[in-house]
This record gives sequence, structure tokens and C-alpha cells, in this order.
Amino acid sequence: MEALPGLGASAWLEFDTDVRAIRFPAAWSAALRRRLADGTATPQDVLLAACHRDGHLREAALQISTDPRIAALRSGDWVPQVRDLARERCAAALPDALPALVGFARAMRDRAHGGWLAEAVTAALTTAAPQVLAAARAVEDQKARRMVFATTAAALPLPELLHLARTDRDREVRLICGAAALRAARAADDPGAVHPLLTARTSALRADAVHTLALAGDLRPAAAALTDRTAVVRATAQAALRRAGEAPAAHYRRVDPPTPESVAGLGETGSRADADAVTPLLAAPLPRMRAAAVDAVHALGAGTPDLLATLLTDPSPRVSRRAVRALRATPPPEPFLRGALAPGNPPHQRTAAYALLRAASPACRLHTDLLLLADPADPLHGAAERDVAEWLRSGSATAYLRPGDAPWADLLAGAAPTLGQERVRVLRFHLGLRH
Repeated sequence: MEALPGLGASAWLEFDTDVRAIRFPAAWSAALRRRLADGTATPQDVLLAACHRDGHLREAALQISTDPRIAALRSGDWVPQVRDLARERCAAALPDALPALVGFARAMRDRAHGGWLAEAVTAALTTAAPQVLAAARAVEDQKARRMVFATTAAALPLPELLHLARTDRDREVRLICGAAALRAARAADDPGAVHPLLTARTSALRADAVHTLALAGDLRPAAAALTDRTAVVRATAQAALRRAGEAPAAHYRRVDPPTPESVAGLGETGSRADADAVTPLLAAPLPRMRAAAVDAVHALGAGTPDLLATLLTDPSPRVSRRAVRALRATPPPEPFLRGALAPGNPPHQRTAAYALLRAASPACRLHTDLLLLADPADPLHGAAERDVAEWLRSGSATAYLRPGDAPWADLLAGAAPTLGQERVRVLRFHLGLRH
């Protein structure tokens, strides 16, 4: 309890719930009431009384407390007399108490009777002095801080908004300030003011800046953003150039030497004929380049199993994951995948093979899971058990199983210690095996 004054609103609310659940002895509560009445109560007494299940004690604590957080805590009280007094104290403390109360407003707004404080704090944010707002924007409670910026960002000067949009530690605050900066630039008919957002670390803001400048007739940022590291910015740049009558793919074809970003862009905007230029990059020394080439070859319609299967066993997990995505609809032959799944292969290669074996067919999926369940020490053992449970829960009723000639009885026997006899019985039924 001694540490509570230094903690955030969530801790206070949790403390309130815990204290309210305690049935204090009547004599102890009576002694607490006397200390509150005669002025000898300690801060700990006031805090305990403010959370006591006896409404008279909560009201008495409010009458002598000078801590606005206690008033905030009781502003959503279920007893009207306590609630009204707490709200009077909160209203008197605002807006100067905003830094202490924004966290409570955020934490209580969805509770019964908790909306009042959120409304009061929001209203106070529009009238508070600059130094109070600065302190409220610096609170440690991340969600409360976002609430403050969402209410007050429009009042900040454009240079400060641009600075916060580029440098703030919280992505949500960067987005709030960036959106406010874009609105301010449009209102001032000064689209060029958003140039600093072209180098923001948040991709959505870079995309918005490219779009805003392109609408104003400046296509140079769009041309530069064609090779941005994120797809949303590239897509925005590509759309801007298309509106101007230019072909984005032509820009990508001119990039020499190619970069992972230009290869990705060519995959997004090129044609089947561009695959010949991209295919050699599947063997590039840089993993990022190989990963981009896998995506591009797939997007251009040339990602056949013969071409991409070996990328499943690429030394880079990133490349292997991209190959899984490209091959999910047309996986390589099952023997190849079972070889990649073999114990001793790198974990990311086995994971890639397992993903495609699961996607091949219901029978292949079960066969693979049962093989893995035979060895409790296999790193994929847990994933296989979860997958069997998922299949029984949501896939078995509609699956058309063609068991083939796999040794199902032996596989089920090996998996029985993990699955248990009941799940084995259900699997035998679905496989059409005699009991």
C-alpha cells in the first residue's frame, strides 16, 4: 500500500477492488471512522477508508482527502452521495490536476458511472494552461498519453506536430500527430510543409506525405518512394505515378543494380515477362534479395514448385517463410517435403516443410502429425498435437479423407500415449479402420 501513490491508475483500481472484498472487523472499522472524524487519520487510513465497502467511510475519506486521485477513484462510485461528492472534488481540481487524472479517466471510461470523469478530463484538456498540458502529455501511462494527444494535437503548432510525428517513442502518438500535421498543412494550403514526414519511421505517415504531395503536383517524392522498404508506401507511390500517366514498372526496370525494394516493386507492378529478370536473383548472396525475389516470382505468376522448392531449405528463415507462402497452393511433391522434415534438419526448414505437408490434404496432414507424435522429444511434437486437436474440433466433420496405404494402425499406436485412447478411437473412425 505504501507504494500505491507512485503507481498508475490501473494499480489504484485493482487496490480498490481488493480492499472492497475485505470484510474488516466491526471494531477496526469503527476505530477508523473515529480517526477520520478527529483528524488523526494517516494517509494510509484515508486510502483504506476511500476503498472500504462501507459507503459512509468512503464519503468521510473524501471529505478530508486532498488527493485528486482518491476523488477520481470514487467519481464512479455506486453510491450516488459518494459519487456526487467525488465529482465535485474532481471538478474543483481540474484542469490543474490533469496529469494525475488522465490515467483514471482512461481506465474508468468504460465502467459503470465511469464516463463522467473521461468527459470532464476531455473538457479540461481544451482549457488547461500550456504547462499543465505539457505535463499531461508526458505521463507514463501510454494509453492515457494517447488520449491526451488525441484531444489536444490539433492545438499544437505545425512544426511541433511534425517533430512528434517523426520522433515520438509511441507509434500511436506519431500517427495522431502526423494526421494532425497533414490536416494543418491542408488547412494552411501548404502541402509542401509535410516534406519532413517523407522520412518518418512510421510507414503510414510516409505514405500520407507521398499522397499529399502528389495531389499537389509534386511527383518527385512518389518516384523516390517507389523503392520504399514497406509495401504500403510503394503502393501509394505507384498509384500516384499511375494517376499521372506513368508506368511504375518502367521505373523498377531501370534500377541497376536491383535492390530488394526494386525487385519487390517489380513483382507488384510488372508482367509475366519480367520474371526472367528476377529469377536469377533467387540465388543472390543477400537473404533479403532472395526473399524479395521469391515474392516477386510468385506475384508474376512464375513461382512453380520446380523453381521454388529448393528455397524451402534456404539457410535463411526469412527466405524459407516466403517460399512457404508462395508454394502453399501448389506444394512440391510429398517425398521432397518429407525429406525436408527429417530430424536433424534446421528448425526453420522443418517448420516450412511441416506447414506445406499440413496444407497438402487431410490425409497428408494427419499422416505428418502422427509421425511427429511418435517422438515426444521432437520439437514439432507439441505443434502436431495441437493440430490434431484442431482438426478433430473443426476440420474432421467436413474433410474427405482418402487414407491410401499408409500404415495408419502403426501410426496411431505410436501417437496413442500423447493423444489418448478416445482421440485415437475417433481418428480410427474417420480413417475407416476397424476397431
